[in-house]
Amino acid sequence: MKSVLPAVFITFLLTIAVYGQRISLDVGVNAGVPLAKGVQDEAIRPSFGAGRTNVERPQFVLGPAVQLNLGGRFAVEVDGFYRPVRFQTQQTDTAVTSTQSTRATSLEVPIFARFPFNLGRLRSFAGAGFIVYDRLSGTTDVHNILHNQGDREIHVTSHYGPIDSASSSPPFLAGGGLEFTSGPFTLAPQFRYTRWIGEPVRKPNQWDILIGITLPVFHLRQ
Repeated sequence: MKSVLPAVFITFLLTIAVYGQRISLDVGVNAGVPLAKGVQDEAIRPSFGAGRTNVERPQFVLGPAVQLNLGGRFAVEVDGFYRPVRFQTQQTDTAVTSTQSTRATSLEVPIFARFPFNLGRLRSFAGAGFIVYDRLSGTTDVHNILHNQGDREIHVTSHYGPIDSASSSPPFLAGGGLEFTSGPFTLAPQFRYTRWIGEPVRKPNQWDILIGITLPVFHLRQ
């Protein structure tokens, strides 16, 4: 992912030079609902005996947003997304029954280039970008029942953070939606799609329904 940052920075500087006559900055928040589970069943499949997995779909996604508007025809948005990740595995054989419950969080920082356009009287936008930082971490509670020791129970809590959870290339994202103004606020209901490439833990295709709420904090006209 680090290889993407220099290209993003250069593009950002060139864009300011082109659209530098009108610059404004908005800050706000994005909140929404993921449409898919956070991790793949195959990534947490039990390794011995008879087993089962249960992956919950995250109930929400939430985070801050900063949007730099350049010339009224282009915008660069930097977001910080937080989403809970919950899953459980259970595996059983004649010696032991092991139940592992993981409570983790996914942190994602996408850079999203937005291009506004009109659909009749509706203000719309579409865009694309990359996730330049992501982290999946949390804790796993392990409950073991040792059948060969009179069903003795053991509880262990450990850190969860898969070493190989990084994508082989920067995750790509695309999206679009509508914009409405209410007083000083801009409301932007939208869809976001993220493609995780070569990622062994997360689902390859991630869909989110979001609503962005932003407020202008800076305006420069040259």
